[in-house]
Amino acid sequence: MAIQGEFYQYPGENPYNEGFILNEYNGAYSMAFANMGKDGRIYLKWHFPQRIGSREPIDKSLPWEVKLGDRYEAIEALRHVIKELQGDEQAPAGGEVPEEDKVPF
Repeated sequence: MAIQGEFYQYPGENPYNEGFILNEYNGAYSMAFANMGKDGRIYLKWHFPQRIGSREPIDKSLPWEVKLGDRYEAIEALRHVIKELQGDEQAPAGGEVPEEDKVPF
């Protein structure tokens, strides 16, 4: 799978250089979990999901991602997430999150 989109690295202490990319494949968008290697390349994280109705994993690994839908659906899904995160407040200017709002993980 070719990696598309710009890599966003999680801020703060991040020893494994983890983050995500916005992927587009055949008109469908997803956010894929990834990390940046020591060589500067971006590597997707892969997993073996469980079979439906069983605890056994499937035989094929898949990218660890959240499917968002086509472009319009992806925009609406991300707007929903932003609304949930903001609650009654607006996003702080410059992307800075107040210390009391930071998640401890």
